[in-house]
Amino acid sequence: MLYKLAHIILTRFPWLWECIEWLNDLLFKIRYHKSIATIDGLASAKDADALVSFLERQPISSFEYFRPHLFDTKSVTKLLRRTSMFMHVISRDGGIVGYCFLRCFFIGKGYRGYIVDANQQKKGIGKELGQWLNDTAKKLPIRTFKTINKNNAASLRLAQATCKLIKIQELEKGDIEYECLIL
Repeated sequence: MLYKLAHIILTRFPWLWECIEWLNDLLFKIRYHKSIATIDGLASAKDADALVSFLERQPISSFEYFRPHLFDTKSVTKLLRRTSMFMHVISRDGGIVGYCFLRCFFIGKGYRGYIVDANQQKKGIGKELGQWLNDTAKKLPIRTFKTINKNNAASLRLAQATCKLIKIQELEKGDIEYECLIL
C-alpha cells in the first residue's frame, strides 16, 4: 500500500512528494537520531559525482528494473543529504563498483536497492552491499522491503542470498514487493 501510494504521489504530485520527503526526513531524524550516528560507511555529498559517473557507465539494460531515483548530480546530491536516505558505495581500483541505498520512513520501514557494475558482477559485491543493508537496518532498527520484477532472476537470487524474502504483494508491471527478513 505504501509503495503504491508513494508512486502515485511521486508521479502525479511532485511538489507534494517534496513536502512529504521533507516531513519524513524531519520525523525520521527525531525518532532515530541516536541510531543514525551508529551507521558506518555512508556515502556523502563528495561522492555524488563519482556515483553519477558510475551510473552513467552502466549499460541501459542495467536500468530495466532499477530506477529508484533520478541519476543526475543535483538529484543524487540531494538524496545524499537526506537524513532518511542511507547510501553506500563500494570502490575498487579507484572507482565505484557497487551502490546501494536504504530509503527509510519514520514509521519504521525502509526500501532497499542496489546495483553492481555490469563488469564486476558475480564477484561478491552484491552480497557485500546486501550485508551493509542488513547491518544498517539492524542498527536503526527498521524492517526492510524490496521490489523485484518477476523477470529479474539475478536480483531475486541476490536478495535471497542476503535475506529471507516474504512475499507481500504483486504490483503492476510484474513487480513483486517482499519484506526482507535479515538472516
